[in-house]
Amino acid sequence: MKKLFLLFVLAVFVYGQSAFDDGGFSFESEEASVPSLSWSAFMEFEPRIFPHSNAPAEWELIQALDLSFAYEKEYYTVKGTIKADDDTLTDFLDELTASVFLGRLQLHAGKQKVVWGKGDQVHLVDWLNSDDYRDFIFPDYQRRRLATEMLRLNYVVGPYSWNSSLELVWAPKFTPMRFAESALWRPAALNTLESLAPQLAASGFAIQYEEYEKLSDSQFAARFNNSFAGFDWGISYYKGRMRIPALQFITPSIENPQAAGVNIIYNPVQVLGFEWSTAISKLNLRGEISRLITDDADGVKPHILNPKWGLLVGADASLPIHNLSVNIQYQRDFVAEDDKITKTAYEQQLGTMLYQIGVDPALLGLASLDAYYENHFITGVLSDSFFRGRLKPEIQWVMNVDGEDQMLTLKLDTELRESFHLISLYRWFDGDQGTVFGQYNKNDFASLRLEVRF
Repeated sequence: MKKLFLLFVLAVFVYGQSAFDDGGFSFESEEASVPSLSWSAFMEFEPRIFPHSNAPAEWELIQALDLSFAYEKEYYTVKGTIKADDDTLTDFLDELTASVFLGRLQLHAGKQKVVWGKGDQVHLVDWLNSDDYRDFIFPDYQRRRLATEMLRLNYVVGPYSWNSSLELVWAPKFTPMRFAESALWRPAALNTLESLAPQLAASGFAIQYEEYEKLSDSQFAARFNNSFAGFDWGISYYKGRMRIPALQFITPSIENPQAAGVNIIYNPVQVLGFEWSTAISKLNLRGEISRLITDDADGVKPHILNPKWGLLVGADASLPIHNLSVNIQYQRDFVAEDDKITKTAYEQQLGTMLYQIGVDPALLGLASLDAYYENHFITGVLSDSFFRGRLKPEIQWVMNVDGEDQMLTLKLDTELRESFHLISLYRWFDGDQGTVFGQYNKNDFASLRLEVRF
């Protein structure tokens, strides 16, 4: 409650400053403004064919419709998106946000998606929204984010020539990641855990999913941005919960002899972030750095993963050959050597529990745990365009260096008419079971996607 009170006091303070600023508001102008209502839509239809005989399915159909609207007046707007697909019948309101502009201060309230960071489809400092992984990582970054209810304040700091702003966010609840219910794109560890459920239950181990509906599960975040001499940078702070679920193994004890089970939890975390971007001639550079601080700085709690660092650097440029362009990003998450005590403790506890019920610990994929400690990716995109941009071939490649697994995508985007696209795709996965892409090495597919924006 103290944090809520401080946030309220700060809002009143910056509102008071904004009302007397040279760029303040005028009630007469607001009444005289002409309101406008606009609509836009995105429609997707994509049948997929899986050529492998041992694939989890022969085919699947992806279809979605996003309807967005915006009601705008001079000093406030109301925007929203209604999303319809096979899995959102009970949660079709994707976003709904009301914004008011009070000079230096902007206030945004409602169900929102907020993206922080300078990376391209990859971010280390963007923590306010969780991911929807029902279709793995195939949708664009913005579309696979899960909107959450929040109150967001943006305030222009100092003279406007400083190009500085402060952003404060409070979200009253935490929204966990969303995974596919079928085995096609569900993570291998969750599939294995579900298949082991009867055996675990027979041995007295229950699987429980923690819920986060209390006010104490609120998320807080702050971000300061500045642009100077062509160099954009920002620092940020987040306090909330991890986006990666953890397994908490409960074994019987003298105090609680009947308590035995596996809890799926999202541990508390604080994130310090730094982001930057600049351009040198035709080369665009960007980067992000993050420091994750968990509740186990000493590395003695097996169900809480250690603090870690994250590094992201990227560049894109146009090549002097036809219309070729290249985009490369390097991402690495790592834990300092002195902080790896938890990994050993986690493995020991996992092994002890599973051996008690006759299950091989390798089935729960300790490679997934390794991926937390040594997340190490290289992403590359090579693209070209023909016929004034109407035909765009593209090669996308993502490599998980430590796991030696990868995903390759061949894409051909044909604009048949304005905003009407026919996209041919082929995705290929390679790697060992338990790795990020290797768990889907039977899921190679070819598809023909229809996209319409209107």
